[in-house]
Amino acid sequence: MKRLLVVLFLLGLTAAAGYLAWLYGRAAVSSSDVLVIGAGLGGLSAAYEAGLGGLRVDVAEMNSVFGGNGVLSEGGLFIVDTPTQKAEGFQDDPDLAEKDIREWGEDADPDWARILAHDSRREIYDWLTGLGVRFFAVRPQAGNHVPRFHENTEKGLGLLRPIYRECFRNPRIRFHWNIRVEELVVRDGAVVGAVGRNLRSRRSVRFEARSVVLATGGFQGNERLVRQNWRRDAPQPDRVLLGASPNSAGLGLQMGLAAGAATHRLDHQWHYPFGVPDPRLTEDNRAVSVRNLNAIWVNAQGERFVNEWQGSRFTLDALLRQKPATYWLIFDEPGTEDLRYSGTDWADREYARRQLVDNPAVTRSAGTWAELASRAGLPADRLQITVERYNRMVREGEDKDFQRFGPQALPPWLQVFPVPAPREFRKPPFYAMQVFPMTRKNMGGLRVDTDCRVLDAAGRPIPGLLAVGEVAGLGGVNGKAGLEGTFLAPSLIQGRRAGRFLAGGKETRPPEPARFETPAATDGNDLSCRGCHLLPMKFFGSLQGYRHFARAHRLAEERSYSCVRCHEEVELLRPWKHRIDGRAQTAGCSHCHLPQNTQASSSNLSVR
Repeated sequence: MKRLLVVLFLLGLTAAAGYLAWLYGRAAVSSSDVLVIGAGLGGLSAAYEAGLGGLRVDVAEMNSVFGGNGVLSEGGLFIVDTPTQKAEGFQDDPDLAEKDIREWGEDADPDWARILAHDSRREIYDWLTGLGVRFFAVRPQAGNHVPRFHENTEKGLGLLRPIYRECFRNPRIRFHWNIRVEELVVRDGAVVGAVGRNLRSRRSVRFEARSVVLATGGFQGNERLVRQNWRRDAPQPDRVLLGASPNSAGLGLQMGLAAGAATHRLDHQWHYPFGVPDPRLTEDNRAVSVRNLNAIWVNAQGERFVNEWQGSRFTLDALLRQKPATYWLIFDEPGTEDLRYSGTDWADREYARRQLVDNPAVTRSAGTWAELASRAGLPADRLQITVERYNRMVREGEDKDFQRFGPQALPPWLQVFPVPAPREFRKPPFYAMQVFPMTRKNMGGLRVDTDCRVLDAAGRPIPGLLAVGEVAGLGGVNGKAGLEGTFLAPSLIQGRRAGRFLAGGKETRPPEPARFETPAATDGNDLSCRGCHLLPMKFFGSLQGYRHFARAHRLAEERSYSCVRCHEEVELLRPWKHRIDGRAQTAGCSHCHLPQNTQASSSNLSVR
């Protein structure tokens, strides 16, 4: 009898294993009118418009959360002739904006330049403010004769969260997380779906759709593709850091090419001269974007080589021509307050200081210039001469070397920021932070028309295939050089245009933004959570599909957050109600993506 029971038990295990293998070997199938690949700004905007137009929409995202590159950005948008500009006394004009785009970019696509300049007020400003976004300032940026860089208090998160929430509450829109789409399905010359896999379960996934929108981002997280498409008129640096999302690997570009798409301007890439190695991700060659307007840049010879206040279009070229292509930010103790870190990972300035300024692996510090030069590997005599000369020019009121300040200084519209009053470097400790070129954005990609339909080599639309954002090179709107804010803004416009095109061009009046309250934190504490949820972060961090999960929980542990701080809507002690509310969960994004002093002011908007 015992032997029989053992045999039956083993047969049961074999059958169960076979069933699981069959179940997870089968492809999960989802059918819809539109498949959007990517849940960044362009993808969410396309899904919003298509869903609003009555279409059934699947959104497949490689990450476990929405946002893409945009949610990590400063969230600045190029918008023309807005109430925010007028309130600050700036008179703008779409024709002037179009002229600025085309002159700065040199070979900017004229159709997309006109669309961005003339439609940005309606398509971006009016729409987003209707969703609850509040623009608090407009900032000058190099290349603009009028300030157009619109900022909101919640940065990139402030743009994406309201759109995501509106998509989330539309029952026609479904989200599929941790899905790596790897191939488009082409039938009789038309794109009719896509196949991929779930990064967590490894299960195959197949989507069937009448149309597919590629919103996968660019290839700036893929060093091989970056170097393969490098500008021929610029030297390649020995080291370039990666400043785009790891998911910006060029997968959408490769899928489009396999479906017969044509490409354009792949060598038009927008890199920044602000890359500092991320000490948390050294093995991945990742960058933190760091600027300091009260610092000077010195090369390996200990000498200044550029006007540090010029736009990136000029300073990057100057950096690439250095041997080697790197420089050191030189500043003193008061200058630590002038450091600016781009990206919401670095919203906490105390955390940024610990990781970057006080970390000797990133920044050298010393009580004298000679000692600093020794620690940074710079020639002490040249660094001393450079700093003393700069201090003397500050006292005299004129930068005779690079016209950074003084009577011959550049006009404001050619400078990257409103510049501070220059000051001498006198108060130790003195600092040297090494900086490299860093990748950031694509300005070329799959060729599209103004409806965002992907074109083949003969200029004909490929049936069923559209592309928006960086995978489409933003339509070529930037040409060779982008004005700041002209990456997120065109992504949003292209997404809306693509979604409306698929919905038959309907100009549907959007519903009022949803308002609901986040449930109050329930009884329970970390012990009640950790009794069931033992979270070995190192283990999860090594698994595909858990990158955001692992990073978010590691940060929560570093900051000693309680579980209910991010999961306050979960009924801790009633298992039948123990589930995450996707709408309310977006409120928790603020803990990582916003500075602590803005979270209270944004909490009223967090559940809109």
